[in-house]
Amino acid sequence: MLSTYMQEKKINDDLQSRIDGYIKYLSETMPLYEPNELAQEINKLNPNLKEQLLVESFFEVLRKVPFLSKNFTVKTLRKLCLRLKEHFFPPNDQIYKVIL
Repeated sequence: MLSTYMQEKKINDDLQSRIDGYIKYLSETMPLYEPNELAQEINKLNPNLKEQLLVESFFEVLRKVPFLSKNFTVKTLRKLCLRLKEHFFPPNDQIYKVIL
């Protein structure tokens, strides 16, 4: 459906190719859950279980980042785990933009 839309709108071939590649990447790598639905389910947990789940999910990743592990306490990293949200990006996708 999206391919047809892009062709009708005469979207340039490079952009069509990037979009097709992104959709293929998503279908191959995305988790089997919808992130918004998962967030709703997590929010239904009691606060203690929710905290344990989030810390278990993110703590080791944060601990492996030298800047974070060297400059912040375990307590602070645990608190940070409660604020994180997962986002998925395809390879070579720009995930930040510098504005001068």
